[in-house]
Amino acid sequence: MMINDIDPEDFLRTFSFLDDLDVMLVVLDKEWKVKFMNKKACEFFGVTRQDVVGKDLLLETNICEKEELRGALSSKINRGEYFKQELRALTKDGRFQTATFEFGVFRKEWAEWIVGVGALTSSPTRDWLKFLDLLIEERTEALRESEKYRELVELAKSIIFKWDAEGKVIWMNEYGLKFFGFTEEEIVGRSVYETIVPRVESTGRDLSTLVRDIVEKEEEYSSNINENVKKDGTRVWIHWSNRPIKDSKGNLLAILSIGTDITDRIKMEKMQDYELKKSRALSKLYSLLVSPAIKIGDVEAAILSEAMEITESRCGFVGRIDPRTGELVSNKIVQEPECMAKEKKIKLQRSNDKPKSLIEFVLSNKKPFYTNSPKDHPAYKGEPEWHVKIERFLVAPMLVEGKVTGILALANSKRDYGDHDLEAVSEMSRYFVLAMQRINYEEELILRENLYQTLFENAPVPTLLVDENGILSNVNAAFEKLSGYTKEEVEGKKIWKEFVFEEDLKKMEAYRAERLAGRYAPPSYEFRFLDKKMNVHDVLVNVSIIPGTKKIIASFIDLTDIKRLQEELKRSKEELERYSKHLEELVEERTKELREKERLAAIGEAATSI
Repeated sequence: MMINDIDPEDFLRTFSFLDDLDVMLVVLDKEWKVKFMNKKACEFFGVTRQDVVGKDLLLETNICEKEELRGALSSKINRGEYFKQELRALTKDGRFQTATFEFGVFRKEWAEWIVGVGALTSSPTRDWLKFLDLLIEERTEALRESEKYRELVELAKSIIFKWDAEGKVIWMNEYGLKFFGFTEEEIVGRSVYETIVPRVESTGRDLSTLVRDIVEKEEEYSSNINENVKKDGTRVWIHWSNRPIKDSKGNLLAILSIGTDITDRIKMEKMQDYELKKSRALSKLYSLLVSPAIKIGDVEAAILSEAMEITESRCGFVGRIDPRTGELVSNKIVQEPECMAKEKKIKLQRSNDKPKSLIEFVLSNKKPFYTNSPKDHPAYKGEPEWHVKIERFLVAPMLVEGKVTGILALANSKRDYGDHDLEAVSEMSRYFVLAMQRINYEEELILRENLYQTLFENAPVPTLLVDENGILSNVNAAFEKLSGYTKEEVEGKKIWKEFVFEEDLKKMEAYRAERLAGRYAPPSYEFRFLDKKMNVHDVLVNVSIIPGTKKIIASFIDLTDIKRLQEELKRSKEELERYSKHLEELVEERTKELREKERLAAIGEAATSI
């Protein structure tokens, strides 16, 4: 009897498909304890499945022929024989029912089960064990197919899990469990918000309605990206494909979600975006720095604005040390609404005294630093009552010949500060030092031409000056490096058009015409730059016209590496999406096969009642 090429526990799962069978089915272990009893058998014996599973059939039921059945089970089953036994059971309303059972044995390695199939004596006679064999054969084949399906799911290097409309996890594959760090017992039956989905992303995005949105907006959320969280608190980014599972009437049974870890890609995209913002900010500051009519207040405002934007800080200030009084003076402060700070001057301790604040610490240390937990820093002494609470802090000193002349301080970013923020803010502070030096030089009556030439030549970005005829009259060392030409080959000899990719030329000619006519033209835009070897560079150009002249000054930021990274990220994203779609198709194909098997089984079950 039976099928012997599957695991015993899996074989027990086969019987669960026969729960609604129109005959009585009982499965016992070798000690006659109930392993499974279907609904019809429970009705006959007058018990519930919860009451009887794991207990002795003969002790827990109200059958009359207990001793006869005990003897038959002891003798015939041990010899591997099948036998029939007529049993009577007392119903809940006090009547006796009589049924004929056929018993046989299933053995596999250490497992031994006794299977009994019965029908009321009034029912048509049939070889029930043979019929059961056919059903089990069919169900076992379906089980084998489901094992193939399960193997596909477990081997896939993707997170696959099912969850209900309330967001409770129904099932998750082994890869997903290992990825998030949960056991099956820890996650199944719990809400995704208690396990793998934060209520709020680190970006500030509210995810509290994500479950409802996926359920109610199937098409919109068939594919989505959101931040998830592992058991240990690690934040990760997952690209999810969501597919509703519905019954024949269209009612939602569950959501099948397949996820791919794209944390590294998101980090690269964020860093690429950060570097682009940094390049734009520095280019803007440099354009201001070389402007003929520079004002220190404008530089302070621009540096503070750009630094706060790139670091996502909510408040900050730029301060200069008054050489006469030694006080830190701030003429440019940006603060949160609840901050009632009025003071623009801070009296500092002498350098040999122990710092009494974070600001004094950086002034004495002369090095930029940041902390995402200010209260744990030794120099932290708290804030005045009227001052907003400092949750995160970053500050960069401005040094001239080793002496601190001012600081750029930022606080309360929406996220933790990092080394990349410190590097960017430190570089911005150096631009401020250049601005201060320039103004000091002008105040000391240094020749304007020499000053401009020094700033022009030492600029860290490629810079050129174009005269009214379009000829490059001046270029700096950084431009020589980008173009591959020497100053002697370019100045007074080449026109700007020679360095522009043909397809971008028409646009740039139009911008130049508008600018020279005194009308608006974009001050910053991208184009393709051609060097001496005709290599193409993607660059961001900042252009301004020198007031009172037809001369144009332009500086460049080389975006070639950033553009290449963008293309690589785009290809990586497309490959991930193709892989995810392929996996969905495989899962859907297996699901259809299993449903077809279940449909055929249902036809077989229906036949029993004919």
